[in-house]
Amino acid sequence: MDKLPAELILNITSYLAPKHLLNLQLVSKAFLTFGRDDLLWRSLLYESAWRDANPSMYNAHRAQVNGLDHHATRADPSTDSHDPIYGKEGIDWYSEYMTRNSPISIRWLQQPNSKALHVVCNREIKGMGLLKRSAYAESRRVVAPLDNGSVCVWDISQQKPGEPTASWGQVVNTSKRGILFHDHSGRTGTSARKHVNEFLGGGNCVNVDSPRSRVYIAVGNCVTEVDLAALQVVSTHNYPHCVSSLSQRQVDYDAPITVATTKDLYIYDPRCPAKPGALDHTTTVQGLTAELAALDVKLLCPLPPRNSGSASLPKPMALSVLHPPLPDINTIFVAGRFPSILQYDRRFFPAIQDTIYSGARLSALTTVPEVFHLSLGRAWQNHRGLVACGEYNGKGSLEIYGFSNESSASTFWDAGPTTIDKSTVYQNRQSTSASKVLSVATHGAKLVYSDANGNVRWVERDGKTPIRAWNINHDPQSRGGREGVGRRDLEDSGDIIPETIPPVLRVLIGERGRSDFIRQLLPTGGDLSEDEILVWTGSRVGSLGFYPHPTYCPKEDNDRRGPEDLDTERMEREYMETLERSMRSQAHDLNRLVAEMPSTIR
Repeated sequence: MDKLPAELILNITSYLAPKHLLNLQLVSKAFLTFGRDDLLWRSLLYESAWRDANPSMYNAHRAQVNGLDHHATRADPSTDSHDPIYGKEGIDWYSEYMTRNSPISIRWLQQPNSKALHVVCNREIKGMGLLKRSAYAESRRVVAPLDNGSVCVWDISQQKPGEPTASWGQVVNTSKRGILFHDHSGRTGTSARKHVNEFLGGGNCVNVDSPRSRVYIAVGNCVTEVDLAALQVVSTHNYPHCVSSLSQRQVDYDAPITVATTKDLYIYDPRCPAKPGALDHTTTVQGLTAELAALDVKLLCPLPPRNSGSASLPKPMALSVLHPPLPDINTIFVAGRFPSILQYDRRFFPAIQDTIYSGARLSALTTVPEVFHLSLGRAWQNHRGLVACGEYNGKGSLEIYGFSNESSASTFWDAGPTTIDKSTVYQNRQSTSASKVLSVATHGAKLVYSDANGNVRWVERDGKTPIRAWNINHDPQSRGGREGVGRRDLEDSGDIIPETIPPVLRVLIGERGRSDFIRQLLPTGGDLSEDEILVWTGSRVGSLGFYPHPTYCPKEDNDRRGPEDLDTERMEREYMETLERSMRSQAHDLNRLVAEMPSTIR
């Protein structure tokens, strides 16, 4: 076999099924290369997509060509509509096939806790960001604020051979509590009770700057800059109103952070040193051009706007601020609980450049390298796309807007404002979801989004062709760390939950732990071993992977806990059971009281 031409070996391997190709990769390094040929796995992906979309047509076509041409089943023209890749995108088709067909599993990061008065208390995670440090062998870490005002860091790097798998998802470091809580005088460490409601939880309020090893976290009306190496506060920036969302850093270029509050939009440049004694460090950049020119920044680093001030936002609040990738380095998109997407140009801020009417209450924005031609099922040449998700008339909405490429500028700096091609607007409000769509992201050659029912769905870039789905409430691993009395436990014990119990009490008594939903999706990128999706439920962070069984789950925490921790958990369970019995008893008394009331009073 080693003496055969590569073309002949590839032709032979094309007759193998996917499970046999996986075994072939284990033979040698040479067969590993042949077993991961991009064209081979791309044709397999076409075949599986065509088979799932048209099973009867696929079977008839395969029976027709059986014994004539084996490759005819993988070269049907109808599969062109499933091709999500155009241009020169670099896609690993082997990884793409596996993410579409491999089993989905979830593993949770170690839950941070704190001890006070000999009682262990699990802390809630109030957001998340991904820190990628290529200087340390592509190490990946999750950074998140906790409800006690501290910053926690987890290690999710790929384990090397010989390392224990239990080290994945462990807490690496935690800062002092209260460093994210500030009063207007700039003092830190104030009471958490005073600031507990300042975690809005609506938009993404965590911005990670991997090259500088910094994280920017918004709590209340303050944006705090934290050094991830020392986990200490570097600077704070106060705003007149609560911050609802922060823009995310792009890999291709460096740009100032766009800060959205409940009423206004600001641009904050961390490179601008704050003046001594200043309480409000928002971007008022008149006269700072010479100062910025002297800073050591990257080549692709847009300057802040020349005119100061802020842009007023519609009510009630903005939930997503997006900086598109290259070449749109000066564009800012803002969406939220108002019916339009707002577009700004950083060079002319705060003047608004365009408004894109949606009619929906949007939750998140993202971009795709190419968008489909809606009439032909194909993509325009060099057409990038804007993807928005949210809620329209009580149902989920997934919307795609194509960018126009009319600019002929030779550099990014001279390019005109980005415009939306009105002929490329597509809004899927029928088959997206029965509930509000909370988050959307680009995952390889497809789109992934989550809704309020706990579903995570993958679709093609046309926004309507389904690929696969997964529900967090149907996965046993997602409930592995939640113990207590549920509906099934009560039925087995002989207790019946009355149907007249108010909905709030029913959730606490019989459906506790079964109403999780994912608020944020964050793909990690990389090869198949690291191509996972970080998920945040509002209180904990996990990782969706494509493998049969997770290597870490919350139950494994019991193996690392001492007797005191297990006793504390037992006492907590007993307390919850007592509380639930008391609530059931009060509900029965309330039902009896209502039944004994005269009909005129009821």
